[in-house]
Amino acid sequence: MEQYKIIFAGLANAGKTSITLTLQRQFSDLADITPTKGIDRTELDILGFRVVNWDLGGQEIFREEYKKKEAVIFAETEILFYVIDIQDTDLYEDALKYLQDIVEIYKSVDPDRLPYTTICLNKVDPDLMIDFSKQTKELSSKIANILKGLEYKIFQTSIYNLPSLIEAFSWGIAKFLPKQSELDLMLKKFLAEHANVNAVNLLEKHSMFLIQSYRDESAQLFFNLLKEGIISIIEKLGNKLTVLTLDINKIFKVFVEKMTVLQRDYYFVFMGQDLDFDLIQNSLITNYYGQIQNIVQSELQ
Repeated sequence: MEQYKIIFAGLANAGKTSITLTLQRQFSDLADITPTKGIDRTELDILGFRVVNWDLGGQEIFREEYKKKEAVIFAETEILFYVIDIQDTDLYEDALKYLQDIVEIYKSVDPDRLPYTTICLNKVDPDLMIDFSKQTKELSSKIANILKGLEYKIFQTSIYNLPSLIEAFSWGIAKFLPKQSELDLMLKKFLAEHANVNAVNLLEKHSMFLIQSYRDESAQLFFNLLKEGIISIIEKLGNKLTVLTLDINKIFKVFVEKMTVLQRDYYFVFMGQDLDFDLIQNSLITNYYGQIQNIVQSELQ
């Protein structure tokens, strides 16, 4: 089994541990969180890969220790998840300075192997009803200067908005899949052949999005509103789920079809207007199912 190293970093109280617990669905542990002291190293099984997650405590005393052991801690990192508490404006400069320090370490330790970088502007909590667009724009501009030469993406996240975390984590994990572009092209082709289908997503068993394809921006925005409910239903049904149909309203419907590859479950999720479920299922099985199975299987071997 392939093994990949992920670093979760950021200042203290940015929400790093809360994010990893939420992604693992360990919600009951959220109430007992204490500041991470030093490094908390855990292993996760995602997409058939063993992901070694290094959660770096963000207190200043530990940050200085990391610099002394940079060759061990930061070497051979596939993905850096850097978490910033968007609510704590007083610490923006400190957070950016720490990010700059980490980038300089990576360029020093292994300049030819810079990690994919996911920036989580965290604690954009839905119940706050606050527009963080100004803060996001301000931080994004400064982050762009720091991350020159690295491939990165910025996300607004919250532990109270599970799809936001899954979206951020999926972007990084998808970088492990060399044939992602092939899957993407196949789903785009499916959309082109079925005018009433507005969205096609492929999820793995942890609800990570391998591929997302949308007819247009409005379809993506609408599907984003449904994600949390769809994910919740899939996870609750678990092994019992093979095929699922949902009526969102009088017009829009969702169709879910399970695919198993090497004893691992994946889910196609289709959203559209007045969907003909039998037609979609027949087209999927006849023209796409086998090819997609082969691609996913080749990624896991």
